[in-house]
Amino acid sequence: MPIRGRRFHQKNRGISLCRSHIYKDLGWLHGYPLASAGDHIRWVAISIKPIFPSRMVELSMTELDQSLKTWTMLTQEHPLSLPHVIENLGRWHTHLPKLIGRLQAVIKDGADLPANLYGEPDSYNPEVKQKAADLAGKWNEEQLILDAFSWLNYLRPQHASSGLNWLEQQHPLDLSQRSLMAICEDWERFLQQEEI
Repeated sequence: MPIRGRRFHQKNRGISLCRSHIYKDLGWLHGYPLASAGDHIRWVAISIKPIFPSRMVELSMTELDQSLKTWTMLTQEHPLSLPHVIENLGRWHTHLPKLIGRLQAVIKDGADLPANLYGEPDSYNPEVKQKAADLAGKWNEEQLILDAFSWLNYLRPQHASSGLNWLEQQHPLDLSQRSLMAICEDWERFLQQEEI
């Protein structure tokens, strides 16, 4: 059996550090906003790992600034480890600062918090935007679900189309009887099963 050397352990240590920083300071990104309230945004962070429960958080400028600092540190100090932790790293590089900047503007400048991100420039491809618009035309009460999915899949748009297809296959009565958080958690479980 080969002995694993120093490089192997440094790589694994870098991956572990990236994961812990992401869960600590960027874990909230996997979620959707509820409302802006003065100096903070009420946010629902959806669990992507069963050991971490979904939770409500209040994002202030402090949390948003810390998230940007953490992201900058990770890209500078662990560029070779990040691809092992983040599925769509290119998207994170281009869209994470935009997303945090948008949320900072809501808190700092009183900008409007968009209900969804389908209308944002370069957010989703035209097919996903059209599919979301079609579903919005069919669904009245379920608009909040579509809005949440636009935030939830913003940094991983490769799952947006399958997410909308998954939503469309759900029975409307079933969707109306479950909480938005539970629907988003079910989507995450579905995605994890697909990746296995």
